[in-house]
Amino acid sequence: MIYLKNKKGFTLVELLLALGIMGIVLSAIFTFFIFNYKSFVRGENQVEAQYQSQIAMNELIENIMDAEKIAVADLENKVDGKYPVKILVFKISDDDEDMDTYIKFEYKNQKLYKTNKVKINSTDSIESRYKEDIFTTNQYAVGIRNFQIELQEAEDYKESKGIKVFITININNEEIHLKNQVYFRNWKLAN
Repeated sequence: MIYLKNKKGFTLVELLLALGIMGIVLSAIFTFFIFNYKSFVRGENQVEAQYQSQIAMNELIENIMDAEKIAVADLENKVDGKYPVKILVFKISDDDEDMDTYIKFEYKNQKLYKTNKVKINSTDSIESRYKEDIFTTNQYAVGIRNFQIELQEAEDYKESKGIKVFITININNEEIHLKNQVYFRNWKLAN
């Protein structure tokens, strides 16, 4: 038999100790990467929620600043002074005496929809026409958990000089709350 002399190796205890230390180091590295990945995803969700909330608010404000009044509003019962919104139709000021210009916003299924400006004959009633195909809406913001308005200086939406808008967006549990107040620039012209 041949014996190997002076050959050095690792004992079983040394191998187990090295594996234990390597396991501790790898678990610390793995925890670090998981934490950073979750932070990255949370940050992306916050950015998306902010983006969607700014889109929702900017489109709404930009399109209703030149409004004369709210022509039609499908509002739910007032809660804490605010009306949850389903549909808002604004009459927009223009120079055409024969035609009236309207824009419609609709909230359903956690999304906001809007139409382009639509012209209707001045003799027609908007209350009977706002549900027609001429008001085809296009989605422009998602993740809307809540869309409410507060009327400014009036109890009836047709007499309101403006609105305060409250939008809550929720994207993957990241929530953003926005509010903005708009007075209709052409309100005096309408009355």
